[in-house]
Amino acid sequence: MKHLKVSLVILAVGIALTVRPTYAHGFGERYDLPVPLNLFLAGAAATVALSFVVIGLFVRHRSENFSYPRYNLLKPRWLAAILTGRVLLTSIRTGSVALFVLVILTGLIGTNKPIDNLSPTFVWIIWWVGMGYASALVGNLWMMLNPWKIIYEWAERLLGADGGDGVLFRYPEHWNVWPAMLLFFAFAWTENVYSSASEPARLALLILLYSMITWTGMAVFGKHEWLRHGEAFSVLFGFFARFSPTEVRVEGSR
Repeated sequence: MKHLKVSLVILAVGIALTVRPTYAHGFGERYDLPVPLNLFLAGAAATVALSFVVIGLFVRHRSENFSYPRYNLLKPRWLAAILTGRVLLTSIRTGSVALFVLVILTGLIGTNKPIDNLSPTFVWIIWWVGMGYASALVGNLWMMLNPWKIIYEWAERLLGADGGDGVLFRYPEHWNVWPAMLLFFAFAWTENVYSSASEPARLALLILLYSMITWTGMAVFGKHEWLRHGEAFSVLFGFFARFSPTEVRVEGSR
């Protein structure tokens, strides 16, 4: 196992040192580095390699000694009544789905100029950047705003399957969160490498493709299992939320 870890670190460093210039963001804006490119890449590769070395040497297991106080937003009764109210939750979920549909429609039938279209701006700047910061500062808001989860739950109610989590196949334990990691890798490749990532129509089609993958995963392996292991952004934003000073915790949960 030790040799495997060393080999993975060497492989990661080797890949980092052989990268070539490419777009750094979905919009492909030009940015002139204040230092020579080779020095910049070498420093970035060394930083990543050193991070893996430090983690491998010192992070052996998870310990509660490294936890820090977090404020439960449901502790005050008046705040809990507001945050868990049916009117507020329904409004938030409906607004999330409406915005999701709007982004797809503007991408498909709106102007093809990225700067004048809502879809690229919302996806790559407002949602992708904003949701990451919000999760780390406030908590796992994505759990409440996730439009794929909301639409799937609405479909369950229409089909009379509300409250259940029927599955066609048991989720393989050895898969862990690899499906989510692979999907996020595809997302990162789209943002940083794919030259048409800012084209509204292409972006809308990619969103629809990811939607089909997500809903299929929920239907096959169960909604909760896929959200925990296969839905890339539920896994990622859930991880970011661990850094948040606030949380929503019910009695008996850990």
